[in-house]
Amino acid sequence: MPIFRASSEIYFGSGAPEELLARIGGRYSSCVAVIDSSLAGSSGLEFVEEMLSESVGACRYHFRRSGKEPTYQELDELSEVFRSTSPDLVVGIGGGSVMDLAKGLSVTLSGPPGAAREYRGMNHVHHVNLDCLLVPSTAGSGSEMTYTVALIDETTRVKLGINGDNVFPRYALLIPDFLLTAPNNVVIGSALDVLVHSSEALSSTSRNQFASPLAAAAISSVIEHLPAFCAARQRGLVPKLEAEALLLAAAQAGSAVMNSSGGMASAISYPVGTLFNVPHGFAGGIPLPYVMKIQEQEGFSLAPTLRLDSPFSDILFELYSRLGVPGSFASWGVSASDRDLVHSRVLSERQVGLLSDPVGADEEALKTVLHQVMP
Repeated sequence: MPIFRASSEIYFGSGAPEELLARIGGRYSSCVAVIDSSLAGSSGLEFVEEMLSESVGACRYHFRRSGKEPTYQELDELSEVFRSTSPDLVVGIGGGSVMDLAKGLSVTLSGPPGAAREYRGMNHVHHVNLDCLLVPSTAGSGSEMTYTVALIDETTRVKLGINGDNVFPRYALLIPDFLLTAPNNVVIGSALDVLVHSSEALSSTSRNQFASPLAAAAISSVIEHLPAFCAARQRGLVPKLEAEALLLAAAQAGSAVMNSSGGMASAISYPVGTLFNVPHGFAGGIPLPYVMKIQEQEGFSLAPTLRLDSPFSDILFELYSRLGVPGSFASWGVSASDRDLVHSRVLSERQVGLLSDPVGADEEALKTVLHQVMP
């Protein structure tokens, strides 16, 4: 029987900051905040900092390098730095990596000192973590909705998670300010992550009647609002409504995939991201239409569910063409010579992504996709 998990308080839309202020004002005496360094000096960050100064006693800020995926070593080091401040709230402002690190800190700072690796796996966090507030600066990972902290093991270069019911963040604030100033490639790459999460939630063998409507809504929103967002920018307009729609889609997709399972595209994204530094959204988004095409050839189609007149893979290829999304990983220096390595890493680390495929994807299907994205 499917179980749908959701635990975070999500503040979005008009009046969201005021509602959050009313909720947390005077509740916390000290916080630590992890912030993506690319946001330094932005009006969005100034707004959040002002909000925290009004609602929380003392705040200590840590800026981390943008684009760097978090590791267990980084989490351990930050935990030791922040432990002496005895915070009662952890804040994460940034993309998925920053939000995952903030969730990790809420776990390690509320538990006994020790290696973060001890919490690796499902439901190995047995204590109640510190309250955590996440403010996504991108509309992609949906980390603000999930009980997962994705971290890289520095020794093996394998991404493994801290997962479980005690890892959910307490609050999430969805405001468009950061997305409105983000570069187009960041917005597009993040939206590809939404498409991966929602497509896999809809096609997984673990799909269910609670997660599927969220996933379908997220896909429809990206198809409609991502091109409109980019077009509005080209005309010099401020696409606030489109930004809000994309943020909501990311939260919907994150919740949907957490309550179902990932698939082949996300399985490929893990080794491609950790080994070759391909941004996570592109690492999963580029293989996605090829995976969908194989499913359609084997008789499984999302078109009826999404009420599309054309195959979903064709919709994705057309969308990618309009947005300038590359059809392979060549831009990141990944080539045919790397196929065997990625193939073996997928099978050894993320085979669950193949097992959840609706048409029973096998090694040959994986090879077919890798040939297309690593020519």
